[in-house]
Amino acid sequence: MKKVTVKAYAKINLTLDVKGLKNNFHPIRSIVSSVGIFDKITLVKRKDKKIKLITSGINPGCSKTQNNAYKTAELFVKTFSTNGVNIYLKKQIPVGAGLGGSSADVAGVLIGMKKLFGLDVDLEPLANLLGSDCNYMLRGGYAYLSGRGEKVRSLLIRKRFPVVIITASEAVSSKNCYKAFDERGKVSKECSGVALNFLENEDYAGFFAVMKNDLYKPALTFCPSMKDNLTALKESGASVAIMTGSGSAVYGIYKNGFAQGRAYKKLKKKQVGSGIIKTKTKI
Repeated sequence: MKKVTVKAYAKINLTLDVKGLKNNFHPIRSIVSSVGIFDKITLVKRKDKKIKLITSGINPGCSKTQNNAYKTAELFVKTFSTNGVNIYLKKQIPVGAGLGGSSADVAGVLIGMKKLFGLDVDLEPLANLLGSDCNYMLRGGYAYLSGRGEKVRSLLIRKRFPVVIITASEAVSSKNCYKAFDERGKVSKECSGVALNFLENEDYAGFFAVMKNDLYKPALTFCPSMKDNLTALKESGASVAIMTGSGSAVYGIYKNGFAQGRAYKKLKKKQVGSGIIKTKTKI
């Protein structure tokens, strides 16, 4: 095999509980789901040990050697003594939006290189070295995350929620957002455990009622437009509207595909945010 193509899917946080800084990281609890936005990654074998990255689509916002796709391939080659690869990354997941695009690329390159070189290896240790939620991105779907986000419990949830995502022109740095969270010094009561019970028992009204994201107010200082974007989602008929990750994307969940489609058209017409995406959970 000389070439492999992988779809690296984005995620949304359905809940996000954040605790205060402990041992240089913030313990979290979060229910997450993959959604149908993806970066397309094509890997081609090289005859040497070099890594070459060619990007298209959305600007990743960093140099090629600082790109997580490049770093992942570099670590893979070093760890498993394989040849290098040419990486063709078609970036479609918005950057700095809380949709996990960088982590998705890590997982996509790991999965692709494992297949490309025909190796029977455990990818989790490398994923955990490269980012807190990269381990989750290896499998996707619904999951309950804890620790730094590296502890993953997959969830057997059948429901696929219709979702509309609004992106903002401003990107939010996770590092800056967590710093602002620490400066606020406010930790709220966890919701993820209660939310999971509602979700597993198919009590969606209860689930929507307790959903929250502890990083919303800190992120709002870097991206004030999120407030208007959330209002627009609620006014379009969303059952619930919330920020994902550390922002700057927000999303609404709708009762059915018809309500989702109507909201999508309405929001597109109003030209809300910098981009509007119609998708579903659980890819």
